[in-house]
Amino acid sequence: MGYRALEEMRRKNRDRWGIDFPRIPDRAAMTRFSDDRECVSFIRDLCEDLRFDSAGERGRFKDLDGTSAGRGQIPYNMEKDLDRLCLENAARRFLESGAREDAVDIYVCYLDLFGKDRSHPKSMAEMLAELETGGGCGHYVYIFLTGLGVCQANPAFRRQYRQFYGLEGKGKAEAAEHFLRYWGAASLFGGTDGASRESCGPANPISEKEDLEDPLSWLLALCGARKCRDRTFPGPDRRDEARAADCEPEFGEDLSHVSQEGALKLRVKTELREDTRLTKKRLPDAAFFHLYDFAVALNTRYRHEGEEDKVSPQDMEEEFRSMSLEYRLSNIHQAEAFFGHMEAAGYVCSPSPLPLEPVGELTPEDLEIIGPLEHLRWLEERASMGWVRGREQPKEIREQTRTHHLMLPEDMPVSQASARDHYKELSGYEAGKDLKPMNRMLKLAERYGGVKIYKKST
Repeated sequence: MGYRALEEMRRKNRDRWGIDFPRIPDRAAMTRFSDDRECVSFIRDLCEDLRFDSAGERGRFKDLDGTSAGRGQIPYNMEKDLDRLCLENAARRFLESGAREDAVDIYVCYLDLFGKDRSHPKSMAEMLAELETGGGCGHYVYIFLTGLGVCQANPAFRRQYRQFYGLEGKGKAEAAEHFLRYWGAASLFGGTDGASRESCGPANPISEKEDLEDPLSWLLALCGARKCRDRTFPGPDRRDEARAADCEPEFGEDLSHVSQEGALKLRVKTELREDTRLTKKRLPDAAFFHLYDFAVALNTRYRHEGEEDKVSPQDMEEEFRSMSLEYRLSNIHQAEAFFGHMEAAGYVCSPSPLPLEPVGELTPEDLEIIGPLEHLRWLEERASMGWVRGREQPKEIREQTRTHHLMLPEDMPVSQASARDHYKELSGYEAGKDLKPMNRMLKLAERYGGVKIYKKST
């Protein structure tokens, strides 16, 4: 179980090139939580072959119909496995941080899996704005992940779900995909109206009747979506920073039907624990709502250095959507990280005018601080997607083996210290590839997020 296409590509790469990659990231090494976290196990173990095409050349992994950095570089089913790994990683990040920026990743992944228009930037921005006014996208992501955990942990619920939706004759993976699709539609879009939901993804399958014989309606009630909007507790300062009660549900096996009076036995163990989740610099509100547009513009900067202002908005969006989910998320993450980098360099990011001097250009000293931070972000992101160190290769081989010459050696863990030391060894060209856009991003931050960068007063 797991990532069958990646395993098959590893076998093929050994035979073709003597390269024993790609390797699937070890789940225990990828999270600070226990490695059997139910919602993550649902994505990895129950959703095998999610959205695969089993016919013809694609089914034999002999095609190059998939997309990575560009089209026609990897097999189609390999791209689908990487899409699912993106969702698994997004779930891990959100469980560790609870931050709305990481909640956005869940929406981007879900809409890429099941949406109609591959996460159109304007639809994304409008939807996120609606969700923030309806309780915060983090609130709905907690509900979504809790439901995946219930499904993973409770075989009785899975049996009832298959029976209710006529899936008894379907395979385990097909039933899991059905649940992922429709539970996501029911849980993630509780704060949006029908038009927005319809333009972004599948319609909510729950009727207005809220019939609790329907497993999805019952699960929404269990997760608190219908009965108690505050089942996930707000953060200490802001309502849109949802905090989930840390509980470990135990389920009985004698569920005969799904209803409030059903035979489901649910016990919850609770205890006080220190909050050890990762702290994360929050994006300014203005930038948050335009995060996707910011990422689109950043990608244009990489593709058309020096001539990005000549690219039309339509072409910018098309070029962005032509990349795989993995690469689009990477642009989003770099756009997010920019504001944290600026603060680390001693600047203030604000959507409101401040009585400080605006920054027009970063200094070489600033870039010496920002460079290692951005390199660390890139290394962590790549490692979570199964990339390892390898020789410089043609793009097709690089993408199919998941090897990159700028990764750290396998025996060297990714850390601030190792990233800083490794960054010092990079050539000027390699180090400059991520630093050059930083001055451009000063202008993009204001254009797409209304955020200016100021020098702190001394």
